[in-house]
Amino acid sequence: MRAGLISFWCVVAVGLSNAGAPSARAQDDKVFKQLTTEETEALLQSLKIQFKKTPAKKEGIFYYDFQRGGQNMRLYWYNGRDLMLDVVFPKLPLDQVNLWNVRAKFSRACLHKDEKGEFTALEANIDLQGGVTEGAVRQFFKVFDDEVKLFAKLAGGSADDDPVYTKVTSDKLEGVLKGLNIAFKKLEAKGGATAYDFESNNHKLRLVNFGGSDLMIDAHFKKLKLEDVNQYNLNRKFIRCVAYNVNGNEYTSLESNLDCVGGVTDAIVRNFIRAFDIEVSEFSKYVQGK
Repeated sequence: MRAGLISFWCVVAVGLSNAGAPSARAQDDKVFKQLTTEETEALLQSLKIQFKKTPAKKEGIFYYDFQRGGQNMRLYWYNGRDLMLDVVFPKLPLDQVNLWNVRAKFSRACLHKDEKGEFTALEANIDLQGGVTEGAVRQFFKVFDDEVKLFAKLAGGSADDDPVYTKVTSDKLEGVLKGLNIAFKKLEAKGGATAYDFESNNHKLRLVNFGGSDLMIDAHFKKLKLEDVNQYNLNRKFIRCVAYNVNGNEYTSLESNLDCVGGVTDAIVRNFIRAFDIEVSEFSKYVQGK
């Protein structure tokens, strides 16, 4: 054990309310490559986390179960060289699991199965062996908290808490896009509309905001026969397939609209974008077969 590490966690536990103090910042710069169980437990206590410790069947692994932000979380201690956090959610379709992973930066979603059935887990790891600061470990917890909140919305866990609004402002829409980790290019379109171009799953998408009352999202594909366009529309619910000829440029567009006048929430707008992303992947397979 490195001298003074446990005493540091005790200092943090007392001084968290004054985290901006120079002494706390200096301690955050301390680098370590391994945490003992005692040091890990002191860290949890400094974060005001009440936990239940359980040894795993495999030697060198401990579980720390606790509640945080209304979620049941587990910290995995792997010989002090690797820490992992996870939260369990109900089973999600694999396309939604993959959609999260496409855009995630600091976590991953996985579909698991045990004796009770299938479930989805949101996970994040931090490797200590290369050396990390003590502040980075606390940041690991904070970032995971943020990831869990976003994933809970994807899983439908907090839509009822979102405020309802009848006009989607640019700030609102851009906040949703950023929350989905979407890097976009903002353009002014005709008639006072605003367009947002971005890429997802190797497809170029455009989201258009028509004055806050109506959102439209589309993706362009190669020209299809009108019979194939109609056939695809026969089995769809929330999107439409359209054949276009613009000044001799023929192509097929997959489109979806959201009427916002009756009231929407961040979760509704977020699901509108996510659902279309999934539709694009399905339509891409259809186009490849034609």
